[in-house]
Amino acid sequence: MKVSEIIQEKHEGDLETRKLLSGERSSWPEKGRLEFKNVVMRYRANTDIVLKDLSFTIEAGHRIGVVGRTGAGKSTLANVITRLCEIEEGRVLY
Repeated sequence: MKVSEIIQEKHEGDLETRKLLSGERSSWPEKGRLEFKNVVMRYRANTDIVLKDLSFTIEAGHRIGVVGRTGAGKSTLANVITRLCEIEEGRVLY
């Protein structure tokens, strides 16, 4: 591909803008609500559970902070939200 062809390529932003203007629905959620329902997570089979029956809801537009001591599960929580780790039980609703 030539440099002039690359420059003339449509950018993702242009495509998303056209979709919004045309009324096409995006795959993104319309509201930023996050809900954990009885989430249980462990990193590998036969290891200790690191998130035990965790339930909470963060409503759209709210800001939260996660604090705690070393080993409390802060990074694990982020891994579950970003789907880097699978949960064993429960549900995460976006």
